[in-house]
Amino acid sequence: MAPAAVRQVNHSDHVMKPSEITIGTKIGRWTVVGRAPNNKYGHRMYSCRCECGTEANVAAGHLIHGKSKGCNSCRIRKGGGRRRMEIAPGTKFGMWTVVERVCTTPNSKFRCRCECGRERVHLGGNLIRGKTKRCKYHPQTIKRRSSYEDMVGQKFSKMTIIGVVPRTDKGKKTGSFVLCRCDCGREKLATLSNLKRGQVQSCGSGLCHPNRTHGHGHGSPEYRVHHGIITRCTNPNASGWADYGGRGITVCDRWRYGENGKSGFECFLEDMGPRPKEPNGKYMTIDRINYDGNYEPDNCKWATKKEQRINQRPKVFAVTLPTLRASSIPATYSATSTYKIKVS
Repeated sequence: MAPAAVRQVNHSDHVMKPSEITIGTKIGRWTVVGRAPNNKYGHRMYSCRCECGTEANVAAGHLIHGKSKGCNSCRIRKGGGRRRMEIAPGTKFGMWTVVERVCTTPNSKFRCRCECGRERVHLGGNLIRGKTKRCKYHPQTIKRRSSYEDMVGQKFSKMTIIGVVPRTDKGKKTGSFVLCRCDCGREKLATLSNLKRGQVQSCGSGLCHPNRTHGHGHGSPEYRVHHGIITRCTNPNASGWADYGGRGITVCDRWRYGENGKSGFECFLEDMGPRPKEPNGKYMTIDRINYDGNYEPDNCKWATKKEQRINQRPKVFAVTLPTLRASSIPATYSATSTYKIKVS
C-alpha cells in the first residue's frame, strides 16, 4: 500500500474544518497519522507525529487554529513559547548562591547554597522575585523567631502581649501566635503581624467598645433587654412573637425611636435605670405591670423571677371532654366539643 500523500496546510490561507484533517496532513511540525479516541470533554482527537519523532494526541481545534504546532521539546529547542530561564552559577539572591541548574523545562529549578551551608532546590522565578531569601535554619531566621519572646509586655491598642504560643496547624510552618490580654480582662490569640498592622485592636467583645454617649455597648445587660423587647414585638420570626407582637403588644415610640435628640436605647436607659441583680447574682428581667399592656415607662419595671411568675397572665389549655354516655352529659355540654380552661 502506497503511503498517503502529505498535504501541507498554511493557516494564513483559510480556516480548516475538522473534516479536512486526514491521514498525512501536515500542520506546523505535526503530521497526522491516525484518529484517536475523543477526550473526556468529547473533543475530537488525532494521533500526530512531530518532526523530532515524538508522537502525541492533539485536539482537532488546536490543530485548526494553530494552538499546537509541535511538541514541547521542539518548542524549547527552537526558542518558542516560554523561554528557558538562564541564571549563571554563582549568582546571589539574598543569602542564596546558585550552584547549578537541575531542570531544563521553562519552570527552571536551581540548586542553591545558603550562607549557613545548607543546600536546597528553588524555582528560578521565586529567586528573582525575592520570595525566598534564606533557609529556615539561618541564624537570622532563628533570631527572628526568638524576637517573639522579646515582645512580651508590649501593648498594641487595647491588647497587651503576655506570652507566645507555637502554631499547631500544619499549613503554617513558621511563626507563632501571641497570647494577649485585653483591657477588659479577656485573653485572645493573635498573630504579631496583625497586631502591628492594627487589624487586631481588642478582644472583639461588645464590652470593649462602649458607646461614647451612654457608656453601654451592644453586649451590656441593658442593651440586650432593649433589643429583646423590640425583636419579639416587631419581628414575626422571633421565638416569642406569638405571646407579644402576635397579641398586639408594642414598644412605645420613645423607647423604639427616641426623642429630643436621644436614641431609643438612651431613653430606655433613662427611664428604667441600670439593670439590677437578684440576691443570687443573676440579673433581673423587665416586667410589664399590666401583662396586656405595652412596653412603656409607666407599665414596666425590673422584677425578679418570683415576681414575674406571680404577675403572669392565666394559661389557657384546650381540652376535649371524654366520650361518655349520653345520659351522664349535662344538657349544656357536648361530648365532641372543645373547651378552654383557664388555670390561674
